[in-house]
Amino acid sequence: LDVAGSANALRSFSGVPGSVLQKDAAFFRAIQQGSFGKTLLLQFERSVNSASVIQAIVEGLAPRLARADVEQVQHSMEAVLRGGALQRGDGTSMCCSNDTLFATAHSHQVRLS
Repeated sequence: LDVAGSANALRSFSGVPGSVLQKDAAFFRAIQQGSFGKTLLLQFERSVNSASVIQAIVEGLAPRLARADVEQVQHSMEAVLRGGALQRGDGTSMCCSNDTLFATAHSHQVRLS
């Protein structure tokens, strides 16, 4: 999360233990709907090929986004992962701030929008 940008939107949750927040739908709505930058980091506990990672991301996004947006994410993830494998301990991330989305893996970054 963008710490400065999220401070106001999440102020009402300050001091609440994580064990309580993880069960609070209002907290997750505040994160989803907040107009601040967010990052999704996938850290891998086992080696996995890039096609499997991309397929899982596409399957997760397909019911939630327009087809053209899903295809854009798919093509960009293909570009950033470059057909290789992610090894145990590797990570890939998607960062969203305002209307800009970036994907990063193996020190390569691709702007998605």
